[in-house]
Amino acid sequence: MQRAIAFVAASCIGQLPGVASAQVAPTQMVEARELLGWCADGSPTGSAACTAYIMGIADAVAAPNAVSCPGNSSRAQIREVVVRFMRSQHESHLGLPAGIFVTAALRSAFPCRRGG
Repeated sequence: MQRAIAFVAASCIGQLPGVASAQVAPTQMVEARELLGWCADGSPTGSAACTAYIMGIADAVAAPNAVSCPGNSSRAQIREVVVRFMRSQHESHLGLPAGIFVTAALRSAFPCRRGG
């Protein structure tokens, strides 16, 4: 289904005047190192960016096919879990996309309980 949507979108964009010849910039993922910087810089802007990034991924992995179930955990608790997890990683790994670390931290700290 996602491939079909991407194909339709690409087809439509290609038919718009001036868009077909436009250069497409490569996607720039937020690296774990960058996210840690936002979380640690102490500024209101960095703090907001850190929390928003983490909570965006937390929302995405919580439903509908949950890989993480933080329940009633606060944003501050979720953020702390993620930051602690990233800080525990080897420096050489922090160039990887931050989303990988956020998802792994959430999955580890807040596993979903299935069935019963």
